[in-house]
Parts: sequence; structure tokens; C-alpha cells
Amino acid sequence: MECKNCSSEFQGNYCPECGQKASVKRFSTKIVFNELIDKIIPLDKGVLFTARHLLTRPGAMLREYLAGKRAFYTKPLQFLLILVAISLVFFSQEQFLQGMEAGMTQTGGGTQQEQVAEFQKKLREFISSNLTLLILGMIPFLALTGRWFYKKHDINYAEHFIMNCYLMAGCTIISLPFTAVMKFMNNGAYNYAITIPFFLCYLGYFMVVHLGFFREKNRIWNAIKAALTFIVGYVIYILATGILGVIAVFVYILLFGKAGG
Repeated sequence: MECKNCSSEFQGNYCPECGQKASVKRFSTKIVFNELIDKIIPLDKGVLFTARHLLTRPGAMLREYLAGKRAFYTKPLQFLLILVAISLVFFSQEQFLQGMEAGMTQTGGGTQQEQVAEFQKKLREFISSNLTLLILGMIPFLALTGRWFYKKHDINYAEHFIMNCYLMAGCTIISLPFTAVMKFMNNGAYNYAITIPFFLCYLGYFMVVHLGFFREKNRIWNAIKAALTFIVGYVIYILATGILGVIAVFVYILLFGKAGG
């Protein structure tokens, strides 16, 4: 076979001299479009393959991946980052900031209260601009609680971490319709009504994946442990970030309060 790029003679799927594919087809609208999409959006066939299996057979897919069947799947962190980037397109940053502001209301006055309010404003802006870090930060805690609740299984912490990367990606796919609806709704009551089924779908998917992955005989207890893994991991994460937030407030007042005084 002769390479159409460098005219070298070779056998196989790729030219050993220049690396071009052996099968170079004539340009068509489909080929041009596919090449354009590949350049603009860094997705491969593995992304759609991984997404489809995460939605249709998540437990089996995760068992296969951890067992070594990985060639057709997109890597967990890469896949999660892609899904988070897509979800942010439908995300309402304004509503998120309003919700955080409502949860951070301060009473009283004085210089110290003003310093706290200023810090909280900067904190809200930082979080809304770094939501990817917020999502990724939860994974180590989910892996920790999963490792504890399923300690009888031969799954180490790193494997739980990988599992929860895919889990969060699957939850992100499921949450896309809710995120899109909330973006176009301005009424807080309607948004509150959306968040309840959103959370239930999130938790439900989490339980389905654990049922399919661990396949314990007592399926009810398996489902309860899955729910506890999510809830306890989430609570620990919130407590940890809350403690860090309080420490950050005191440090901010200590440093900038003196500077302003």
C-alpha cells in the first residue's frame, strides 16, 4: 500500500513514516463537519459512549472500568470536567449569587460587620466563578464515606474516588434539564419547587449506581448505605468548607481590619 501523503510503501492502518491513516477518504460534508466539531469541541467518541453507559448500565460500566476494561471510556476526571463545563452553560450565576446572599445575611452594624459583609461578597464571587472546584471538592469526601460504608468490599480509596468522579458526571447529566429550567425561571418559589425533585433524582441515581455496582444480597440495606454515603459525605463536606470559611473570615478581619483601622 502506498501512503497518499509521503508515497511510502507500507502495510497496516497507519504509515510508519509520517503517521497518516491508510484509509484517506474523499472529502464530504459529513467529514468536514466531523473534523470541525473535533477541533472546536475536544470530544471523542468515548465521551458519548461513556455517557450512554453511565445512564443505561452505570453499575456494570464501573465494574468493567475498575476491572481494566478502559479503552472505550473517557477518563473519569476528564469526563467530569467536560460535563461540568457543559452544565455551566445552563447555569444561572445571578440566581446562585442571590441564593448565597440570602443565606449570608448579617444583622447589626459596626466596622466588624462591614468587614464580614465585604468578605462574604468576595467569597460569593469567588465561589460563583469557581464552581468546578466546588464540585470536585466534594469527591474526596464521597470517596471517604463510600470507603467506610462499603469497607467489606475490596475497593480501595482511589477506586472509590474514580467511581465518584463518574457518579458526579452522571448526576450532572441528569441535572441538566433541572438546571436549564431554573435558569429561565425568576420566581424563587418555582426554583425551590424544582430543587426538591432535582435532589431526589440526584440521590436516586446515586442509589441505583451503588445497587448495580456492589450487588449486595440485602438490596434495601445496600440502598440505605448508598444514601448515607451521599448524605454523610455531603454533610462532612459542608462542615469542612464552613469551618474553612469561618477561619477565612477571622483571618480576613485580622489582616484587613487592622489595615483599615
